[in-house]
Amino acid sequence: KSCCQRAELTAAVLGCGMATLVGGEGICLCLRSEHAATARRIVRLIRDLFAQRPVLRIVHAARLGGRTAFEVRLSAELTQKVFRACGVSFSAETLPKHCLLKKCCRSAFLRGIFLCCGTIADPESGYQMEFLFSRERTAESVMRFLRAFFLVRAGVSERKDAYVVYIRDSESLLR
Repeated sequence: KSCCQRAELTAAVLGCGMATLVGGEGICLCLRSEHAATARRIVRLIRDLFAQRPVLRIVHAARLGGRTAFEVRLSAELTQKVFRACGVSFSAETLPKHCLLKKCCRSAFLRGIFLCCGTIADPESGYQMEFLFSRERTAESVMRFLRAFFLVRAGVSERKDAYVVYIRDSESLLR
């Protein structure tokens, strides 16, 4: 459904999006992932919702040990459309309401967050799920979202220059 696609794209913008000022163009959104399938998914969401095809680039990230990363770059015009449709404001304290209203959209939002910035630990060493964010406000909002709608005992901690939402409760993960 288009409402769920919008919720999933909102999660991608919050989870792996970075707005940059590009000279002569304005503010442009770049969504970066280490996984090709996630980048393709973001491209498909944008294509389905806005009937436009963003630029997909393969880059070698020096800070990731030279590993390959995938960037979905949006023009300034498309960036504004995405921000409006997703209700994303980088100064907002909470998640956009359209991601919270319906159960299907909450699941789509969680899927998008996991695809863009989530990891899960090997069950042999103990269940643990983490979501890595660059902004503390986003991490706090996602933690509250998980607690309120999925009844998960989540916490937030700071790690280097990032904020981690973590779930260490195996019962919550196995539901």
